[in-house]
Amino acid sequence: MAGGVAIGYWAYRRPPTNPLLGHLGEGEATLNPYVRIDGDGVTLITPRADKGQGAVSIQAALIAEEMDLPWGGFRTDHGAPSAAYYNGKVVAEGFPIAAVSDSFLARAGARRAMSLPLAGIQITGGSSTVADAFDKLRVAGAVARQMLLMAAAERGGVALGQLSTHDGAVVLPDGQPLSYASLAAVAARMVPPDEVALAAGAVALPGAAHAAPGHGGQVHRHGGLRHRCAAVEHALRHGADQPARGRGPGVV
Repeated sequence: MAGGVAIGYWAYRRPPTNPLLGHLGEGEATLNPYVRIDGDGVTLITPRADKGQGAVSIQAALIAEEMDLPWGGFRTDHGAPSAAYYNGKVVAEGFPIAAVSDSFLARAGARRAMSLPLAGIQITGGSSTVADAFDKLRVAGAVARQMLLMAAAERGGVALGQLSTHDGAVVLPDGQPLSYASLAAVAARMVPPDEVALAAGAVALPGAAHAAPGHGGQVHRHGGLRHRCAAVEHALRHGADQPARGRGPGVV
């Protein structure tokens, strides 16, 4: 029984395979499931379907901002069907436990368990694109940028702290730009960092670069609170009073 539990835990924690690795052409490199680079530039993988709601634009923007790519300085691709692009948010929202529930199952983390890629469900719906992608795509972009910086440091023989990025290139201390395309092959051989700085702060990365479970960013600010913002436009049930809306787990 102990062996069975161990195998089950390993299967649930293992990161999905990067689907881009099996479809690379000559001169192409991938830094994680969301970034592919070739001689013509950067392609960002935006796996959620777009029917006019702007899903491709917002997914691309989340990655591009962290990679320091100019708007219009990249291509987009939906990517191949893969468990790496699972939508944990829409699955968790479909679970019959409210986000504000204080039940035993809620405290035991049932909703979080449903957000892991156990079934590898790649789906668009439920207004979940931004909620699901906000952390994971920013982390993917930040990891890719850091790996490109590491490649430039190795190639230029300079310290990592002396480098910066601008509009899809790493800038050397003397001002010389090295395009991401010129660094991609070396960057793809780099070990993804354990921690990386996001535009909004520092985030721990337990396997984020490989789309591992739990790779969503946890930005700690304002005394360590993990926070998201939301507006309550109407009561969640008939007869609810205004003060009651401000009480519950996670509401400050």
